[in-house]
Amino acid sequence: MTKLGISYNLFDGEENLPASFDTVKHIADFVCVVYQETSNTGEKRDMRPVLELCRKVGIKHHILFRPVHLVPAVSEAAKRNVGLDISRSVGCTHYMTMDCDELYRPDEIAKVWEDVRRERLITTACQMQTYYKKPTICVDPPEEYFVPLIYQIDSRRFGRAQNFPVQVDKTRKLETLPKDRFRVYGRNEIEMHHWSYIRDDIRMKLRNSSAVVNFSDRVEEIAQYFDNYVDGEPAYFGGSEIRKLSVRVIQ
Repeated sequence: MTKLGISYNLFDGEENLPASFDTVKHIADFVCVVYQETSNTGEKRDMRPVLELCRKVGIKHHILFRPVHLVPAVSEAAKRNVGLDISRSVGCTHYMTMDCDELYRPDEIAKVWEDVRRERLITTACQMQTYYKKPTICVDPPEEYFVPLIYQIDSRRFGRAQNFPVQVDKTRKLETLPKDRFRVYGRNEIEMHHWSYIRDDIRMKLRNSSAVVNFSDRVEEIAQYFDNYVDGEPAYFGGSEIRKLSVRVIQ
């Protein structure tokens, strides 16, 4: 019998969790939140209101993660492994790691889960659509970047992978070779809707980004642009590189 475990990595951005969870809860046999009271960059936060929100939306399993490494990406991969290990321990055969700002169309992600079981896929991935400030403003053209979807649980670990069929966040890779049973979905089949810059507190997101080392001296500049943003203007992102990207306004 197949069982799917989903784990959310959480420090901030919890305002998006109810919407995200609504899009995947119908396929999950087990869901947990792996949270931090101290971010990967050392910022502390009272997480009790956040955990109460998790309980209200129906996520009952909360695991405290304490960063033990000064490199944010190393801590992030370790945090994903905690969710993987918990899912394995409760009998899950498959696993999906998520952040609070990631949403799917429920019918599309259900079809992926059906494909995984029918075709015995060990790795799946899709492209994403990135949003800025509102769910009606998205980057256009979309970024040529991918996100892993559902993995088979086996001996693979996050933080160790060297091989993956497409470009994804290195903290989310599980080793996948060309000979393995994997599937990369087209945009017409499924996209991850990334509410990356839809935040109540954009400064907290920026300060605690794993990539903040690349824009730490421009956090306030990026935040002020966000605060004063006018629909249709380019979106201003901090990340591995600082970018202004064209957008389109959708209904």
